[in-house]
Amino acid sequence: MPDPENKPKDQLKVQAEQINIALESVNNEDQAKELINGRIQDAFLLKIKVDVENRAGMLMVLISMYKKRILEVYCLIGNSPLLRKIHTFEDFQQLSRDFVEVINAGGVDTSVSDMVGRSVYKSLVTSFIEQSIPAWEKRDATNTINLLQQSIIKHVKVNRVKLTAEVERISSVKFRYKNPMQGIVSPVIPPLNEDEEAALKEEQRELLPFEKLIDATVKGYSRELNCESILSPVSGVEFDDLVEGQEILFKLPFSTPDDKTTAKALDVVDKDGNLLPIIGKFITIVNGKSEYHILAEGPANTVLHSIEERPVRIATPKKLIKKKLDKSQTPANNMGLLVIAGAAILIMLVLILFLI
Repeated sequence: MPDPENKPKDQLKVQAEQINIALESVNNEDQAKELINGRIQDAFLLKIKVDVENRAGMLMVLISMYKKRILEVYCLIGNSPLLRKIHTFEDFQQLSRDFVEVINAGGVDTSVSDMVGRSVYKSLVTSFIEQSIPAWEKRDATNTINLLQQSIIKHVKVNRVKLTAEVERISSVKFRYKNPMQGIVSPVIPPLNEDEEAALKEEQRELLPFEKLIDATVKGYSRELNCESILSPVSGVEFDDLVEGQEILFKLPFSTPDDKTTAKALDVVDKDGNLLPIIGKFITIVNGKSEYHILAEGPANTVLHSIEERPVRIATPKKLIKKKLDKSQTPANNMGLLVIAGAAILIMLVLILFLI
């Protein structure tokens, strides 16, 4: 017998789960509560019959009308005779049960199903959804069918695609909460966007030999800091003359708040807030494609990494101090010479007056 005390807790748990689902489609918690109480409908369900070459299939595409984006795509395509028996006019509860039956019976081409599902994601972008909502309100999916047919031909690389579709306005929570497909029919995983694809390719590509050398060096430190070499064309140290452990000078980036926080943490900011050079102990120079990567051990277990397009002379702390001293002494030396010259002139004038 159910415990009466647990009933309020169970109801609160259900409500919390439903609100979390609703918030993926609506804009705020007030709308989420209205949705789970049945006062508004927030989504369109595209029910699409698919014929791809000699295979039959069915698509269900759940779209948020508030956020104007796809929430879920379910796609089954294959040779199962059950797929040909499914009709677009069925409601989503019946379609969900049909999808479960097809999966249990077998005969689904998972690869083609995923490709078709991903082509839907690539086609039904926010701008298209926004302009299609008035038509979907009238249960008109003509433009959607035309777009998807071309998209499936392009992405699945087939010659013949035929679609028929119906649109139903529904509650996303009623569709998604405890749907009979859960755990049996998997939704199509959305394709990566351009930035995500580029990042994944960069991560997966094999490192070039010089990149492996840099990576092996950097791994020994807690943090890599990209910075600039401080050059000293006259008194600096040539590339070929650098030895391991030699102190050389770099300049950290100092434009963003994060840059400034890093510089302060490494104690290279003076009391007036000006950036000071940072000292690194030379590790190695790695030749890249058309550049030189200078690596040095910095403070707090960091590795300093600068890039130069050609061999240069790099400043060292001693050379920098000497340069400053030379500059600071120049005016004083000049003043001394002026004082001596003035004294000599004064003595000559005294002698002339004395002789007269």
